[in-house]
Amino acid sequence: MIYANYNDSSKIGSELQAIKDKGLAVIVGEFGYNYNNGNNSLGTTVNPYEVMMQSQEKGISYLAWSWTGNNSENAWLALVNSSDWKTPTAWGNTVLNDANSSKNTSKTASVY
Repeated sequence: MIYANYNDSSKIGSELQAIKDKGLAVIVGEFGYNYNNGNNSLGTTVNPYEVMMQSQEKGISYLAWSWTGNNSENAWLALVNSSDWKTPTAWGNTVLNDANSSKNTSKTASVY
């Protein structure tokens, strides 16, 4: 999980590189963003663009948190509107449409 411990963008790249250098299989299983300048339920000012870029550069997959359905304290992490799962939130637009988004970087497996 990449939240408050990764509020320093340089730490994101160095930590992911250290994992890659060890040859470990890894996925960034959850991350948020700089919501309300860190005045949020997780104390996070994480740069999501850095997470996506560093993950892409290092060949590490990621999952941004979360699709929808969080409690009110964590609703800021929803990727889509809870009343319309087809409508991305601002956070969802970042995750879905950035140059390093899975939408723009994924490849169909050769077995399909």
